[in-house]
Amino acid sequence: IMRTRRGYLNFPEVNLGMQLAKGFAELAKCKITNSALLRESILTGKRYSSGDAVAVGMIDEECAIEDLSDRAIAWAVAGFPENLNAEYFNPDNFKKIKIELYVDAYRALTLGKINTLPESRL
Repeated sequence: IMRTRRGYLNFPEVNLGMQLAKGFAELAKCKITNSALLRESILTGKRYSSGDAVAVGMIDEECAIEDLSDRAIAWAVAGFPENLNAEYFNPDNFKKIKIELYVDAYRALTLGKINTLPESRL
């Protein structure tokens, strides 16, 4: 969820002469599944308004700042175990499912170091 009318979403590393952190790169690859969009956003540092970010699928929703807190809470509550309609919810297994879903990002965030050689598929 991103607020409207102010701000932007971007990966500024290329414009700042910085390296993209391994964990962040892997997380971006997990979340931005359109490879052309991933390349454009990371390799150009392009800025996306909330409307542009919704249109290309980088974010799920945009809303006015006045509604941001309520919308964020609603998204979070929707993911609570009691709202998943799972007959036999197991928090440990749910954690493992999420780790498996984002395994590259998880490994990079928990094991990676800034000077670790890239294993990128970017």
